[in-house]
Amino acid sequence: MPDPARSRAAAAAAEAATAAVKLAKAGAPPAQIAAAAIELHGLLTTCGKCAAHVFQSPAMQENFGLEVATTVNTTRAAAKAVFSKLREADPAADAAPWVALVARCMQLSGAALAATVLTPDSAELQENNQRPPVMQDLSHILQTELDDVEWLVQHMQAVSSSGSSSASSSSSSGVTGATAKELQQLQEQQEELELGLWKAVKALQTWSNTPVVTAADLLQEARREVKPAVAQQLEAFGAAVAAQVPMKLCCNRPGCSNLEQLSESALVGGKGNICSGCKLARYCGKDCQVQHWKQHKTACKRMQAAQTR
Repeated sequence: MPDPARSRAAAAAAEAATAAVKLAKAGAPPAQIAAAAIELHGLLTTCGKCAAHVFQSPAMQENFGLEVATTVNTTRAAAKAVFSKLREADPAADAAPWVALVARCMQLSGAALAATVLTPDSAELQENNQRPPVMQDLSHILQTELDDVEWLVQHMQAVSSSGSSSASSSSSSGVTGATAKELQQLQEQQEELELGLWKAVKALQTWSNTPVVTAADLLQEARREVKPAVAQQLEAFGAAVAAQVPMKLCCNRPGCSNLEQLSESALVGGKGNICSGCKLARYCGKDCQVQHWKQHKTACKRMQAAQTR
């Protein structure tokens, strides 16, 4: 891992541990829990971006895709746990920032899994008695992905329902949610993705107990059981969900790897980093905003329309 990304990830993890203590403090008032949750959201986003930054290296993509996917999934699990604690304190707490964070982690883990499945080098590294644990790890990761696809759809529906009933006034995030057509498209993606993940999990659980002769055998079987399309669908699904929930707590371009600030919330602060249309989506700078416009414009127009009702 490059030194800047390693040091930034370590610092973010240390700060996150401190914030987690605040979040878990017995009897803490809802306002304190909410503040700690926002702090953790920014730090967890930074951790995810560190992984994305590392994954830009071709050597990492070829050799450590599975490790990157595991790291990102740990970040995703932490985000879900923080959101659960937040909802205990405030059942009406906004889900949108957490949906977006989980979705972005899923997008990156999909890319990492695609690299794990598709590159010969990744197979060679797993030869000589390492294959069963690796395949078991892959099975566990895919099971987690399967669970989180359902989690995302459920919370996307809740965000959309809340946004539709409150228009632009009562939602703390200002997100109006996906339209019925957009939700239907996500559900269609969900069905296809869940079927592919389920088949892959079952096959990997069975195949991990059978003998393998060479790295080429490993690559062939991994490709057969974890179809490249499944990893690509996972990446696309995460991107599609993230695109529907623009928010104020992080740079809205999913591929952003800007690590200039320790916390993402500090990175996107300031009037110059907010979309002039929807007045909601924030960016770390002009470059990310320009690159993301094609993906953002549909949600931007939807939110502008809701604000004029």
